[in-house]
Amino acid sequence: QEILTGTLTFDFEDGDGDIGFVASPDSLFLPDSFKYNLFLTLHEMVNGDYREVDTSELLSPPYYRIPPLDREGQNKTLKGEISVDIEYFTIEYDTLRYSFYLMDRAFHRSNVDTTDEIIFIDWK
Repeated sequence: QEILTGTLTFDFEDGDGDIGFVASPDSLFLPDSFKYNLFLTLHEMVNGDYREVDTSELLSPPYYRIPPLDREGQNKTLKGEISVDIEYFTIEYDTLRYSFYLMDRAFHRSNVDTTDEIIFIDWK
């Protein structure tokens, strides 16, 4: 089976320097906010307007785990770039976009950002 892969890359700045989770809990009983720290919401275009797609039934929901990013010294501010790969096992949409945010170790949510429009045209 052919898998199409896209990459989401974005810049970040964190004044507290507490991005990333230290351990990776493997419990089904923990809420997603304790297992993941990058959350994407998929939106598909329908008749010229975007609507949120229910991704709860996907084998691989659009959540990611960013490892700890720490800085030595007194200034804890972190700046950088994060990239994650998004795999598409099937393409069900012609046009989509994502909104996304990070959660730090203190469970503070970042601002929500949105990707540009992604158009799938006869990719096979």
